[in-house]
Amino acid sequence: MLLPQGKCIWKNLSTFFVNIRALMQYIRDQDFDGYIYIDLKNEKGIMFLHEGDFTFGILEYNNEEKKNINNVKEILDYINGRKKTLIDVYSLSNRSVEIITDLCLKEVKPYQTNLSSEFFNIESYINNYLNKINFNGYVEIYFQDGEEGIVSLHEGKVNTIITDSLQLRRDRATQSELRVFDMYALKLLERAQSKGAKYDIYAYV
Repeated sequence: MLLPQGKCIWKNLSTFFVNIRALMQYIRDQDFDGYIYIDLKNEKGIMFLHEGDFTFGILEYNNEEKKNINNVKEILDYINGRKKTLIDVYSLSNRSVEIITDLCLKEVKPYQTNLSSEFFNIESYINNYLNKINFNGYVEIYFQDGEEGIVSLHEGKVNTIITDSLQLRRDRATQSELRVFDMYALKLLERAQSKGAKYDIYAYV
């Protein structure tokens, strides 16, 4: 899961020293926007909050992800039962959390996976094929240097751009953002092609 770059509030908090229930209550009382990252040894848990309310949780295990609101309780139950779990807390803008939550909670199915820029031009595929079939879904981009990005499409047109430093949605963008939206999307796709990347494409169900 692509985790956008946010402001680190706390890092490597250990449940050995920290009262988790008190920490969670404090975060919620602050109308917090952002996410909590938990290292669960063989798993990773991520919980997103919007204005102090948990929106959804992600459990990662063996490179597989489960995304839904029920994961939040599962993650919290796990933390409460462990004394040496490490927790990181990152804040994001209110809009960034809305964009990520909206994208992640939609049900999807694999459309094309394990694609490589070595043999596959993602920009051409979007413009010349996905656009023509009014595709609804998103493309996950995995750069060779470890960077990640997500481009979602609504009826074949780029609607959302998510990188570690940028989260934009066309229908919620300001006028100044709209003027450069397509340029941002183009630059991301061109950079993936030139630097080398892998792609997974998912269609909304």
